[in-house]
Amino acid sequence: RTSTNKMAALPGAVCVLEASGLPEADLGIAGDHSDPFVRMSVAGRTFESPVANDSLDPRWSWCVELEPPGADIGEQSFRFEVLDFDRYSGHDLLGSAHATMRLDASADRWLSLTPAGGRIRVTVRAPTIVRSPPSPPPPPIPPAAPPSLPPPSAPPFSRPLSPPAMLAVEHERDDGEGAAAPWPPVAGARAGAAWPAAHEAA
Repeated sequence: RTSTNKMAALPGAVCVLEASGLPEADLGIAGDHSDPFVRMSVAGRTFESPVANDSLDPRWSWCVELEPPGADIGEQSFRFEVLDFDRYSGHDLLGSAHATMRLDASADRWLSLTPAGGRIRVTVRAPTIVRSPPSPPPPPIPPAAPPSLPPPSAPPFSRPLSPPAMLAVEHERDDGEGAAAPWPPVAGARAGAAWPAAHEAA
């Protein structure tokens, strides 16, 4: 079986990177400053960035991920509002900007803020399609091992047989000189048994 490549969608993003030349909103003994943050609105949704404390040239590097490829990522109308954060009262508007941007094409733009002045930098990171490397083929299945046989059993224990008794049979033979001599004993012969006929004929 051949392997196939898989495709994955990495979402794009709209990023608010920085701003410059913002007006001073907080007046005090310690000096005039602002605590700016960005409110971004698109397609009926609203997102807010973190607060950059005591800065008229803040850097946020804040991104909102887009829908993956296949969704409606054509031209969209964006509204960016830069506000001064106030913990105890309403946030003060420092400036706003509108932009129409395509979500399927990367972009990097500076937008002018009205009415107080200043600029804000936004970027679009287009979504991408990533093709994963092919997966390796599965390893071959090894052949089945033959069934194991039990080891041979040892023969049953038996007592060794004692050698047969040697029975001596005394008998006589003629040695050719007329003297009688005993024959050697024959294995397995019974005592007192007659000698075979063939011997007697000799």
